[in-house]
Amino acid sequence: MNMLWIHTVYSMYKFYSFSPRKLMAEKFLKRFSVIFGALGNVALAIGFFEKMSWEAMIIAGTTLGIAHFWSMEVDYKYVLQVRPFAYLPFPLAAIVLGFVGYKYINN
Repeated sequence: MNMLWIHTVYSMYKFYSFSPRKLMAEKFLKRFSVIFGALGNVALAIGFFEKMSWEAMIIAGTTLGIAHFWSMEVDYKYVLQVRPFAYLPFPLAAIVLGFVGYKYINN
């Protein structure tokens, strides 16, 4: 979780210079990407402090994290501009969500 906070602070510095105006000047999808990332961080923090079940934390964190990654890296034609290895989070997220769903159904 600490690495995500460092990622958040670094990204806000590097890309927006801690300026809400620069963030609001971004394209619609990039603004939503920042919102997805922030909500993912909040979900992980709530789960860390045991105010949410671990299943809900995993589902929220994984889903919002993938939404953040996709929406931040996609171009104006909705094509991911990443190296082939960077597609790995998508099947890994599907495995995680499938595992949590399987455990939830079988309990």
